[in-house]
Amino acid sequence: MKLKNIASRISNKVNRTLTDIIFLAQLEKLIMSKKKGAVILTYHGVDLNEDKRFNMRFFSNKTLDKHFYYLKKYTNVISVSDYFEQKWDKNKLNVAITFDDGYRNNFLYLKPLVEKYELPVSFYITGLNNTPYKFIWADFADLALYFTKSNSFVLGNQEFRKTINGSFINNEGLTPKLKIKEIGNWEYKKEFFKLFESEFNEIQKKTELLDYWQIMSDEEIRECANSPYINIGSHGFLHNNLNNILFENAKSEIIDSKNYLENITQKEVNEIAYPDGGYTEDLTKWCFEELNLKFQLACSFLHKNDFERNYLRSRLDLYPVDTIPNQLSQIEPILTF
Repeated sequence: MKLKNIASRISNKVNRTLTDIIFLAQLEKLIMSKKKGAVILTYHGVDLNEDKRFNMRFFSNKTLDKHFYYLKKYTNVISVSDYFEQKWDKNKLNVAITFDDGYRNNFLYLKPLVEKYELPVSFYITGLNNTPYKFIWADFADLALYFTKSNSFVLGNQEFRKTINGSFINNEGLTPKLKIKEIGNWEYKKEFFKLFESEFNEIQKKTELLDYWQIMSDEEIRECANSPYINIGSHGFLHNNLNNILFENAKSEIIDSKNYLENITQKEVNEIAYPDGGYTEDLTKWCFEELNLKFQLACSFLHKNDFERNYLRSRLDLYPVDTIPNQLSQIEPILTF
């Protein structure tokens, strides 16, 4: 078994190196042009330096420039609505590009790239800008826990202790972020915010950290919506896990989100990407039938018959964990034909 694992690691390293060489030799067509089918890509934040200290959600603008260059050259980049309506080129890989969370860095760095390459992109945005909590809870957690000097804290009657590698876990072996996702509701998150309020107050003063938590203003959302290449969709109102809260609360969040975004953009919102990929079968059906959210995106499907729902599709998450050629080579179709 050990020899098999070693052989697998060697093979993977050789393949990654070969991919880098192929791109360096400008022979990337050998890889990119043979892909056929369709896929929806999920990105999140954009920064200037691809800082991986806090999490693995932020590509640099230079990396994204390369992604967009190759996607434009070798694939058929289409809107999310065209993806659902199967407006595909069957001789190419058809790609829909999406960005979650509504970061201000999307407005600052991504919008210019989208307009440079003239690529259709969907931004999925929360309603947090209409609350006192103008940040995504996961970013608060990443930054606060990275910078805190505390070695332990109590959240919801459970103690979390710092491990030797700097992360926190409780007696169930769960990190705070995993526990927050499990609980799901906003009150639990507010309790967490209160614990690290002083740390986050200091973080907010550091201009070099703004890209890692700041969300778009209403005016910036409006400017994005006015771009011919950007469509605005819902990402829930509070970024709660909508499969872990009461059904009526989940419905209220989506209604509030849709109303908030439509009021800003003066356009119908008919797309939603479920926060943390959490949804229920009843919720997706209600969103489609009652709110005309006919383009709904999961991370991966959670229920047996999800693929049969023509208003729900899964996506491929991308993270900056390899060289750019290898990031691109890992883009594979979810649907084939």
